[in-house]
Amino acid sequence: MHASRCALAPPAAVALAAALFATLATLAPLSDAAAAAPIDWKGAVTWQTWDAGLARATKLQQPILLVVYADWCPKCRAIVPVFADKVFGKLQKRAVMVLQNHDDKPDWLERKFGAWGSYVPRIFLLSPTGEVWADLNSGHPRYPMFYTPGKKDLIVANIEKAIARARPKAARKGRK
Repeated sequence: MHASRCALAPPAAVALAAALFATLATLAPLSDAAAAAPIDWKGAVTWQTWDAGLARATKLQQPILLVVYADWCPKCRAIVPVFADKVFGKLQKRAVMVLQNHDDKPDWLERKFGAWGSYVPRIFLLSPTGEVWADLNSGHPRYPMFYTPGKKDLIVANIEKAIARARPKAARKGRK
């Protein structure tokens, strides 16, 4: 007769599991209503849809700032106050601001930006024709399009670089 064996976990693993469970039990989860509530993006920026923003950017030869978020994402909620700053209201005169909920899953999002992953929030700086300027990023080694609220100055600096890059050559010559 074959006896089955049961391996007992080492005491350290049991202690770690107990500590993890205790920690998780103390975390207050978002209520279903809070998790489902849409993020309020009101503030200094008038957000565009992808189609309207791309058309505007192409017509005006302005770069695009694309913010991809999800309502359930706490990091997305944390970045909202950054865009309420007046500086973004001023920048939107020279760059097109596009906002897209990741969970709406528009076909263009995966097709054009799927190579950058599906994490949220993702903040892209794009050419006036919608191509990613990969060098204008957060500097994060694994998630280059992820910015934290503390990186507001970097977001602003990257938008300024995108504006300079998008200006038609004739306009750049006239400013020298």
